[in-house]
Amino acid sequence: MNWLKRKYVSNIVSPGPIQTPGLDSVAPPEAVAYLASTTALQRVGTAEEIAGTVLFLASDGAAYINGADIAVDGGFIQYHLK
Repeated sequence: MNWLKRKYVSNIVSPGPIQTPGLDSVAPPEAVAYLASTTALQRVGTAEEIAGTVLFLASDGAAYINGADIAVDGGFIQYHLK
């Protein structure tokens, strides 16, 4: 297991619907409202919320996290599992 010797860390951030200029350029407000309604928090996320998660994973605070898939999706997954 060569990756253990090199101490690779591999984590994934899985974002939900995020308010971005790209989304704004292709989705009418009604579509964004629908996307918001698909999350438990009833809103779309922000790029800053995704960045905060990535910064945490890059910090010493996440030194013992490896192989994680972190859903930053406003509760989309949980909302649809009910």
